[in-house]
Amino acid sequence: MVTNEDHAETVVTGDANCPLPMAHDRFEEAHWFLHQMMDTYHHPAIFRYSTNAFLSALKAVAEMLRTEMKANGHEVWVGQMFERFKADPVLLKFNNSRNIVIHHRSLLHGSRIETGLFRGRKLKLASRIDVDHDADSGDILSFIQSKWLGSMLDEGHSALNEQLGVRRTYLVSEISENEDVFTASNRAWSRISSVLSEAHSLLSSSFPAISEADRQAHDVDHINLLLEMDIDPGALERWGWLEE
Repeated sequence: MVTNEDHAETVVTGDANCPLPMAHDRFEEAHWFLHQMMDTYHHPAIFRYSTNAFLSALKAVAEMLRTEMKANGHEVWVGQMFERFKADPVLLKFNNSRNIVIHHRSLLHGSRIETGLFRGRKLKLASRIDVDHDADSGDILSFIQSKWLGSMLDEGHSALNEQLGVRRTYLVSEISENEDVFTASNRAWSRISSVLSEAHSLLSSSFPAISEADRQAHDVDHINLLLEMDIDPGALERWGWLEE
């Protein structure tokens, strides 16, 4: 059992009796890269590298399942698994995306940026700026601060819950037509867990599938907005926002 303290959750890995140790290991590798995507969300270049690695690890789960299930005499099931992947629009897109990244080109070429004055998590007043597609959110926020503080926003932040921020959204049609890259990645990872769970059951073992609807640990809304208080730990006290 491996605990990821940074995200306050427990990652359950295969034990010594797991009948699918290689597939299980690749599944947890994909999970690790999913969290790398969370941790590097506001650093586009590193986020891109983490996404590429996630795509490869997710693909490797299926390849390891092929090897291990065939070794256990389930060749028919393996054939059915790959037919299901072809018929599943989510998993098919991720498989094709991995092939594009490995053999042709990068998929991520920037992100949609919303920056300006936020009240809570809602954008109140937007700022139009041109930024390099690999510019870190922190650098963008610093630039906005240099332009807005003392003019559009007082430096003492007298208006409660109003501060400058940068919201990013990564959208790639090859990965998903209607969801951001991170949300779609979590969906694909969850869907693979159902296949892994079924394979365990066939081998008289147990592994719980992860619900696609449960995004609590992997919710893009928890990570896509970078606010002044996120890069300045003493800001809330200095602005007088903390209750005594």
